[in-house]
Amino acid sequence: MLSENHLHAVVDYLNMDNDPEDIKTQKTIEIINGRVLTLGYSSRKLIGQDNLDLIVYPETNDDDLVTEIVEGSMTLNMEYPYNDIIYNKKINEWRMFCAQIYFRTHYNLIPNETLTKTTFPKFINIRRSNGNIVKARIKKKAGFRISKASMEEDAIPTSRVPKLYLRVEFSSSDTNLEDYSIPQDYYKDIPFSNICEYNPEIKDFEITFSLPNNVYDDYRNGVINYYCELHNKWCDELLYPLVKYIKTKYDINIKINTHII
Repeated sequence: MLSENHLHAVVDYLNMDNDPEDIKTQKTIEIINGRVLTLGYSSRKLIGQDNLDLIVYPETNDDDLVTEIVEGSMTLNMEYPYNDIIYNKKINEWRMFCAQIYFRTHYNLIPNETLTKTTFPKFINIRRSNGNIVKARIKKKAGFRISKASMEEDAIPTSRVPKLYLRVEFSSSDTNLEDYSIPQDYYKDIPFSNICEYNPEIKDFEITFSLPNNVYDDYRNGVINYYCELHNKWCDELLYPLVKYIKTKYDINIKINTHII
């Protein structure tokens, strides 16, 4: 179920006049957003039902139903079966694309998986709570998180920005750090300011977002356009000011790319 603010945003974006096609578009957005907002709270699913159109497909089409972990969900400590969506890959792959965009922008995440990728180094120095500087590796499927709850403390009031965190994992010894098949003992969300302090060699990296192309009918294009506009607004209001601040504060250049697929 959409919150009141999100529902108003949908209505404003579509400028609806009770056109049946617009109502269908709105309903699709409600279902996608509603499913995303339940992630992490319930593992309940109906056998054979697509989570993104709510249709129960016949058993003969069961092979078309796939389950997919939502990118960035592990950064929020969501685990299977609380962070996956079941959908008909032949029919609703485009809806799943939209769900991934909504999850990422709603929770202010920059995953490093498939639809969102970064070139940030896999191994960095971090400072542990005991004061020791140790090697850590970027935890798989748990990229950056932008925290609007904590702000850069030394930013002037007119340019205050949320803090950027990166999840890493490490052990008492840094042996076998490059072998991801060997688990590490601890993980920690490191503020970007700390990363800059102990990794002065990092001067630039790239973030690439994949967005869906409009190659469908007006109804599907209307839904896709809603999520692409949501992404653009998120970048304009949150990500770009943060990137600009990091460039000024830490002299690190972050290049933002968009890849249409």
